[in-house]
Amino acid sequence: MAYSKTTIPASYWKRLFALIIDLTIINMFFVFPFRKLLMLLVPPISNFKESSEFIQSNPYISRKLSLIIIVVSLLAWLYLTLTEWNLSATAGDLLMKIKIRSTSGKEIRFWQAALRNLFIFPYFPFIMLWIIDPLYLLFKQQKFSELISRTDTVEEFVINKAKLY
Repeated sequence: MAYSKTTIPASYWKRLFALIIDLTIINMFFVFPFRKLLMLLVPPISNFKESSEFIQSNPYISRKLSLIIIVVSLLAWLYLTLTEWNLSATAGDLLMKIKIRSTSGKEIRFWQAALRNLFIFPYFPFIMLWIIDPLYLLFKQQKFSELISRTDTVEEFVINKAKLY
């Protein structure tokens, strides 16, 4: 029997659910361990404005929170980058049966996985990808970060050619 493998761009829904799964994993393994420390640093305050004023008025707390954000972002970036580099997919991608590939046709390189996951850092200019990537995906079926990293997110299908006739 003759089999053929074909790929198509991954659907928006599969990509979205894969991202939600990965963000849940990041929350469970990288954010949750800092929960008690965060609760000690910032007391429960009723609204965002009061929390922001409290943090800004206390440089010690502001520095500690910045350090936690950097550490969590770096761990999340490493998770996303290393799994894509080694497996061509994150856990969310694997569950949704999508994968990352290099547009060159070769295996994904570390720099490609690293570049496409910079969105995880909540700092300018990376935070701009939170807006640019979804808009670019809607119009081009590829995220902007995929364009600059020369990668695609695809679904693979195996077709039994004998059944087509």
